[in-house]
Amino acid sequence: PSKSRFSGIQYCSYFLINENLKFTEDSVTEFKFSNKWPLEMGLFNKIFETICGMLNNRGGRIFLGVFDATSKNDYQVKGLKLDPKEKDELILNFTSEIEKFEPKIESGVDFKIAYLPVLDSSTMKEIESLYVVKLIIKPPKMDKVYIYKDNIVKIRGEGKNINLNMNELVNFAKEREKKNSGVDINTDFDDVEPLIVLDKNYVNYILS
Repeated sequence: PSKSRFSGIQYCSYFLINENLKFTEDSVTEFKFSNKWPLEMGLFNKIFETICGMLNNRGGRIFLGVFDATSKNDYQVKGLKLDPKEKDELILNFTSEIEKFEPKIESGVDFKIAYLPVLDSSTMKEIESLYVVKLIIKPPKMDKVYIYKDNIVKIRGEGKNINLNMNELVNFAKEREKKNSGVDINTDFDDVEPLIVLDKNYVNYILS
């Protein structure tokens, strides 16, 4: 059966302005907000650190244009204003930055960008040039450890990224290969489910 936008955020093809989402951040979902393009460098870097964390877990989605309104579980749709030129710039900047990962991931295959329209809730018509930008990170090869520029290594936990030091990284790489090599993820590219709950306790477990 077909899924509605209420079945899970991965099924949302549009959002409503000022809509309070009933979904929350977890190991495969992250919300980020900016009211302008280009993005501030700090936010840009955090997005790619999150991508790194998701690559070192089971993939996921980042939604740019969603504001943390009142609490960590209350997310409000604001959208990001982008004209056609800015949409092209965003794709160019993000696909260029994605090349800084090791091992290499391929834009358009392992990483995709989608522009989801933001609608006026009273008219249900699209608000001109206003989008939630959806970044889709494909479930990765589970025998790999992904490193971002300047040797940044992150693992995605429940709604946050976890840093690894060098010793933890070595142990994590060994355990990741041993536990996951040969595993068939068999997950649809645009339907990443939390097949594993990865939090600090899990990290401590696999490093012990």
